[in-house]
Amino acid sequence: MKRKLVVKILVGAVLFGQSISIASPVIVNAKEVNSTYSINYMQKDNASIVNIDKNDLSKIDDLVNENIKNGTFPGGVVLVAKDGKIVYEKAFGDSQKYDMGKELEKPRKTSVETIYDLASVTKVMATTQAIMKLSYEGKLDVNDKVIKHIPEFGKNGKENVKIKDLLTHTSGLTPWKPTFYYASTPEEELKFICDLPLEYETGTDRKYSDFSFMTLGFIVEAVTGEKLDEYVENEIYKPLGMDDTMYVPLNKNASLKDRIAATSWGNPYEYKMVDDDNFGYVCEEEAEDFKGWRDYTLIGEVNDGNAWYANKGVAGHAGVFSTASDLSKLGQLILNGGTYNGVTLYDQATVDEFTSIQSKFGHGYGWEINRGGENSGYMGKYANDNVFGHTGFSGTQVIFDKENDLQIISLTNKQNNGVNESGSYPSTFKFSRELCNIVYESIMPEINITGVENGKVYSKSVKAEIAVGENDTLLEVLLDGKEYKNEEISEVGEHTLLIKAQGRYGKETVKEIKFVIEKNSATNPSDKDETDKNESENDNDKIESSQPVKTGDSAGNIGMLVVGAISSLGVIFKLLKK
Repeated sequence: MKRKLVVKILVGAVLFGQSISIASPVIVNAKEVNSTYSINYMQKDNASIVNIDKNDLSKIDDLVNENIKNGTFPGGVVLVAKDGKIVYEKAFGDSQKYDMGKELEKPRKTSVETIYDLASVTKVMATTQAIMKLSYEGKLDVNDKVIKHIPEFGKNGKENVKIKDLLTHTSGLTPWKPTFYYASTPEEELKFICDLPLEYETGTDRKYSDFSFMTLGFIVEAVTGEKLDEYVENEIYKPLGMDDTMYVPLNKNASLKDRIAATSWGNPYEYKMVDDDNFGYVCEEEAEDFKGWRDYTLIGEVNDGNAWYANKGVAGHAGVFSTASDLSKLGQLILNGGTYNGVTLYDQATVDEFTSIQSKFGHGYGWEINRGGENSGYMGKYANDNVFGHTGFSGTQVIFDKENDLQIISLTNKQNNGVNESGSYPSTFKFSRELCNIVYESIMPEINITGVENGKVYSKSVKAEIAVGENDTLLEVLLDGKEYKNEEISEVGEHTLLIKAQGRYGKETVKEIKFVIEKNSATNPSDKDETDKNESENDNDKIESSQPVKTGDSAGNIGMLVVGAISSLGVIFKLLKK
């Protein structure tokens, strides 16, 4: 009877041990779970989990409404993203207020889903993206001569122009001409560009040129064998879930018209560019000789004449339509180093190359760098060489900050208000500067506290260790209203620790930690400290002696249980002999 009982106990113990081993959960290091993409999803957040003050961001409302009131634009959408989270996204005003100068009785209201004509933002969110991707894949190099991909380009002094010269607007190509007088198809447009002479020697000056990016668009087509719109939509936008980003949107989906912001009343600005030599451009052409001038309010048709009349709405310099939220996905991919939500377009080295100054005139490859200032530019007074972006003639701005993992996107339809008395549209640069200043000044200092936690009760003395971000300043630390000098806190009772710090952009923040130290009646503090120390040392000994056992390692657990079972068998057999 005794022998049978012992055997049953042994079998039960072994089976129980195996069941524990098999059922043990596999503990995976949290840092290893989806670590590449864990912050890449553009989720909306109320700014509670990122280092930004949502109350300060509310100042954006007043800024936008002020610009609507003073006629800078009829409406717009502003989006701010920090650390991979959308912390501000709001729509204002009207997506269409006027129809050919007549104010609508019921203007169309803007929503965050309103789609905008990006104008020259196309240069960086379409053409430059394609060049970055193709460069990363080794299908072209920025040092390639244009003639490698478009041989017919090599005449009239353009034989040695390189891709990088086009990207930095230093190619020598003229800024603008009305190509639609001579071209009505993309093929005719390319021939017109190839026949152009240089206006100045390559690399000796910087003149912002639409022709540089028209040429880049044709290079993308030559390298990929696809039309530019097909390539960027299929290879960049669709994989990223940018479903509202496209060229010629009404050709893709006519039902989008009600979501697209209206822009100009025909093409009055370009008409004046051709008609008035004192307007900034000297043109040989006569305005009335072109019979295709649009005489209706533009909705879903790119405003730019060369893109629309000559290129059928698809060009390297203009033509893309998008929403603020779509653009934030591509913006986050850039800030992430080329990957977003599991999709990789290029790597960090490519991002660094294209968003760094690449010419003596301060331009990156495609991107404008550090266009900030107190009273100039559009990136605000806190911009530095880590800030890059672009603007569009329709009233659009995209601004990205690598150092702060920050996006500031503002899309407006300023052209729907019409031109002013001089024939120009209001500038959105001042608005964008002030917007950037508000956002930067809402970034809070980083305050890190160890050794004490809010709401905790301690039975022994504690010591708070306080640190702030690299570019932040620690202003003051108070313990119960008195200066805290980083000493141990042992007095029994309630305590309040106040930490005041200032961020690099001037934002001051106070962090409060409340905690309690209670009297320990079992031991005096010195005895308890010694006891804790001994227990800690004993615990360390136990951990060191059991190093081969790893939580979640089922193979290790089974092996140890087998060893234990064999040892137990020896003891039990001795008992049976007795």
